[in-house]
Amino acid sequence: MTPPTRADLQELLSAQTPAVELLPRFGVLLAGLAEEAVDAHERITLLEDLRTPLWRAMVQYEQQELARALPFSDAEMQRWHSYIEAWSLTLAAYLRALAEAGQEGMAGLVPLLLQRVVRQAVQVALACFRAYQAVQPDLWLLVHEQLRHAEKLGVAEIAVADPTIDREGRGSIADACLHLLLLDFCDPYGFAPGQLVLASRWTERLARQSRLSLEPVAHGPAGFLVVDLEQGAGMRLLTEAARDGVARYVDISAARDSIKRLLAKLRLGILPAELYLGEDCTREDAEHILERIHRRWRTSQRRAHPRRVVDEVVRIAPGLVAVHRYLRWTGEGHAPELCEGLNESRLVDQSPSGLGLIQGVVAQRLRCQQLVALVARREVLLGSVRWLTVDPPTGLRFGVRVIAGRAHAGALRTSSTVPGELEPVLCLPAMPALDEPASLIASPGTYFPDREAELQQDGDAPRRLRLERLMETGADFERISYQPVP
Repeated sequence: MTPPTRADLQELLSAQTPAVELLPRFGVLLAGLAEEAVDAHERITLLEDLRTPLWRAMVQYEQQELARALPFSDAEMQRWHSYIEAWSLTLAAYLRALAEAGQEGMAGLVPLLLQRVVRQAVQVALACFRAYQAVQPDLWLLVHEQLRHAEKLGVAEIAVADPTIDREGRGSIADACLHLLLLDFCDPYGFAPGQLVLASRWTERLARQSRLSLEPVAHGPAGFLVVDLEQGAGMRLLTEAARDGVARYVDISAARDSIKRLLAKLRLGILPAELYLGEDCTREDAEHILERIHRRWRTSQRRAHPRRVVDEVVRIAPGLVAVHRYLRWTGEGHAPELCEGLNESRLVDQSPSGLGLIQGVVAQRLRCQQLVALVARREVLLGSVRWLTVDPPTGLRFGVRVIAGRAHAGALRTSSTVPGELEPVLCLPAMPALDEPASLIASPGTYFPDREAELQQDGDAPRRLRLERLMETGADFERISYQPVP
């Protein structure tokens, strides 16, 4: 391969083509920069010049592609491979530059190159999170290895200029490691794509309020947050201190307190933009994401309900329209198995509040936090997709959080409904034992405070309602409490 030159870079950057369509060409240039034949100083110069334009192209790709349902189609998967390959080749090129840092005049670049290597490794991991795929152990080991190298040189805490870092524009090797550890500990496979972008942005900032330590740092009475640098995994909550030398303890107490303060301000009505959380999220979304992070960072992560292993074939109706169609179909006395739009999955574990499933032969696509109904032995359980991962050998694995109550199909008319038409809704009864009011599950955008609507159900006379509170927001639904209008 002919070594790339500055002219090649300029030609790429001047192309009148959407950045996302240039990813394969970025890949060719980066593959050249990872080759041994490139001059060491020229390699670093070209990598640094290419870094910000590549970052913009990646952001554009994420905005266009990563909100799609899973699993990806063949064409979508091909574009995703170009995306992750660009990150991986950038990592390989910086690793090559780091290996050459012993050459004359390059020793002072070691802190920068170590930070770049770790930050690129983090981007490869984030690409896996965004496609709901597992981060490979080798990548974790690479991150741990670079951290140990930086600690040995005494540069782990040295911040270097980095224009790709939000707000600060500077970051250290330790900051990049903590960003990945914190986001991984949040269970990223439970975030919708847009939420994951925000969670990544905020955990990157919270990483600067956290620290790595050789000495044990208690994470409340439950134990210690520990990273084993010889294991290909992130941090774990252990009840006892780990082995000396290879263990790093993570102190997130300041970051946790920061989340508490942010949540308190959001609940007072302060907008996310005023708290430097960005202008691309609502107050409700910001509160939901930060609450989820805070729950995952609690001092105990024991399950509220134990799971038991099962093995049962169930049928799934994905999305509000499909669930509504099934309830209408069976409510009219038709055979459940003849209803269109149902697909089989295998139930592998369950608890009173959740279910774990595998969909081997992919007959449908799902999104995180999408509404679904599970049909088994003519019983119907309503829920939302709590998490999902794409595992090529077994297919799509996902968890469903059960929404309590027996749902009934209904229809709603609001001021925005097209004249003569009704919107499908699901009606859930009040559940006093769970302190849950009667509610509706409707399409996104239905809820406005104190909005009045007309509900029709089971052939009864229409009822006037006042929409009271937004109880839950999913990828394709809103759950809304209501009160009858006299």
